[in-house]
Amino acid sequence: MANSNPNTKGIEGNKWHKGRSGNPAGRPKKRTRDVYALVMTPTEAKKFEGLTAEEVRDLDTALLSMRLDEVSNLAKAIEAPLYVRGLAMAILTETKQGKCGTIERLRERLYGKAVQPVELTGKDGSALIPPARVLTKDEARELLDDLEKRY
Repeated sequence: MANSNPNTKGIEGNKWHKGRSGNPAGRPKKRTRDVYALVMTPTEAKKFEGLTAEEVRDLDTALLSMRLDEVSNLAKAIEAPLYVRGLAMAILTETKQGKCGTIERLRERLYGKAVQPVELTGKDGSALIPPARVLTKDEARELLDDLEKRY
């Protein structure tokens, strides 16, 4: 139910004028360009664009299908984004150590974790929980009588 006597103290009437912006200063500027300007020329900082989610997915897919020499060249490519170079270096380092953690994480990010079936069985392969059986009237009466005595 609406309040028949609302408190309107401090509320300005017609604050927003037709045709005028409610935010005359405009949208706040992104501060990330200021950070880029610390390591790039102002022109480079203005042109800098981050990788989109689609580009990241495409780069991840490409990395999974590259040969080792191609990954090595990518790790050395100074003009490549840090994200890609970092992944390439991680793949190379782990490959030399006989590991493949980065490759596994990339694959899982793109295609999901591999399904691992789990089978639960009891002793000697029998059912973990024995199947329920229907009690006879006499067994049910005996069970109820026993429960009433105990509780």
